[in-house]
Amino acid sequence: MVLLFGLMTTQIHAEVRPYKFKCQLNGTIPELEDKPLKPAQVKVEIRTIGANIFLTIQGPQPYDMYISTLATEKFTGKNLTGSSSMGIKSKDIETGYEREVRIARDSLVLSGSTDILYRKQKVKAVFEGDCLRDS
Repeated sequence: MVLLFGLMTTQIHAEVRPYKFKCQLNGTIPELEDKPLKPAQVKVEIRTIGANIFLTIQGPQPYDMYISTLATEKFTGKNLTGSSSMGIKSKDIETGYEREVRIARDSLVLSGSTDILYRKQKVKAVFEGDCLRDS
């Protein structure tokens, strides 16, 4: 029984161990004639629990976000993972704001978009950058 519990605990730990990256992101707002956003270095953390993916980007706005594949009363989440990249798309049901993040498997390039409020107008910010795995 103790051995079985130990194996179950190890399995649970293996699923929630985060993958951590640092990325240098550059972004623009295409709707505003590609208005540049201030570049930023961000920390990215990816966790998986069962079939769900949870991704946190820590950095300045508009790069800072939490996004997951979960579907709840407030958000719809979708797994966009394929053979070439891991990806998530999420929509806030109340506001209609969407976020999408993809990380290329081979090159570790992170790309994405997020709806933001800019001068009282909803616009889409897009961003991309190279990532390095945290040691």
